[in-house]
Amino acid sequence: MNENQAIGQKLFYQSTGLGVFVMHIEGNVIKGEFDKNRNEFSLQHVKQFVTSSTINANQFRSLYDYLKKHRDDHEGQILTLYDQMPVHLSAEDIHLFIEDLEKLQPLYHPEGM
Repeated sequence: MNENQAIGQKLFYQSTGLGVFVMHIEGNVIKGEFDKNRNEFSLQHVKQFVTSSTINANQFRSLYDYLKKHRDDHEGQILTLYDQMPVHLSAEDIHLFIEDLEKLQPLYHPEGM
């Protein structure tokens, strides 16, 4: 499976001219950019909310594991943006978020996962 198939949503590459490749990604719940050289995902949107968070491989794994553990919580979960703005994720949002993360996971370098 190539990286275009891994995301399956909107994806395009951008070279900054310095050998840095950034992939713009739009999932069902999240939107951001994956920097292949830094092995990081810059989260820019969660649902309709704008945010700015950089997620390294370890943080990615923690977030993924947490959401998987709580995927059947019927009341959903509260995600906090900027350590102050609570965003409610419904049970459906959690499932879609997990789908987005599962499609993003192959982009991380193996040594980072």
